[in-house]
Amino acid sequence: MTLLNDILDLSKIEAGKLDIAPIADDFRHRMKRTESFYRPKADEKGLFLRVIVDKSVPSILEFDPVRFRQCIDNLVSNALKFTAEGGVIVAVTSEPGETPDHLRLRIHVSDTGIGMDEAQIALLFENFQQADRSTTRNFGGTGLGLAITRKLAQMMGGDVSVVSKPGKGSIFTLSFNVGVPEAAKAGASAELGADQDSEPKARDNRVVDFHGKTALIVDDNRINRRVARLFVEPVGLRVIEASSGAQALDLLEKERIDLVLLDIHMPQMDGPETLKHIRQMGGACETLPVIALTADAMAGDRERYLRLGMSDYVSKPIDERQLITVLSRCLAEAHSESAPHPTGEESEALGEIDSFLQRLSA
Repeated sequence: MTLLNDILDLSKIEAGKLDIAPIADDFRHRMKRTESFYRPKADEKGLFLRVIVDKSVPSILEFDPVRFRQCIDNLVSNALKFTAEGGVIVAVTSEPGETPDHLRLRIHVSDTGIGMDEAQIALLFENFQQADRSTTRNFGGTGLGLAITRKLAQMMGGDVSVVSKPGKGSIFTLSFNVGVPEAAKAGASAELGADQDSEPKARDNRVVDFHGKTALIVDDNRINRRVARLFVEPVGLRVIEASSGAQALDLLEKERIDLVLLDIHMPQMDGPETLKHIRQMGGACETLPVIALTADAMAGDRERYLRLGMSDYVSKPIDERQLITVLSRCLAEAHSESAPHPTGEESEALGEIDSFLQRLSA
């Protein structure tokens, strides 16, 4: 699945069909989750793993969490894969962006692994290329991860660079642009996990805050509902489940719902019939974002469901990246139609990164 997803992403990027979908999200929490996810792997290999976020980096930022995670996962997993002794340090710093409501983040991923020479580095970001044949033989991989990471970073207004020496390790630096919400610019708390009290607002037709919003997942299969919940809850959505169309209609009369994920093939009342009843409820339900979830993935299926009145379409098995992109787009469009757009430090000690750079340049 990883290989197939990488090939599909690469094809979408080269065809100009892959979009960056920024939302307001807790960046520091994302970094903490990255550390928690990779710590067991580091412990298993007897390596240290440290994640340092500079104090100047706000907690809530506007970025694409799915594409960001894809980039940082590629860099951290590679660092751990090619390191046998020592460990990995991930350090995040920020600098002013091109406008007051933007920052440029730099994420340095340093390791004490096998390192590379200049000839190997020259091939590193090419499609299907690795350092050399022994890398594939000893460590596996397809040579797509770093190529995709650089392309995604460039789509986010940044890049990926590397400094390395054989036997001494490597430092990969991921840079990209992020938006700074009004709350962060006004001095909102940068503590990890700080609550956001301000009303979520769409900054443009692409950016929306999921926190405080409710998603109704309608599917007769409990496992399918669970999978969808696991994908959407981490971005801040509150989730309500319904096992049938009739139950969904009942919940819509009682609860404030911001969007609906609606299975197409259900017994008794299927997705299209449920959608028809939702639109007939009037009021907010007439424009409520309703996203079709279905295994129908033939050419023309998406257009058919859009003609029925669906807001968008996600095929099964659900791809997290596609789902979050669609949710962001639908919520932003719904919010932009109902509300006006708003108008528009000190550093953490990074001595270990500095000393490591000095060792590489020695």
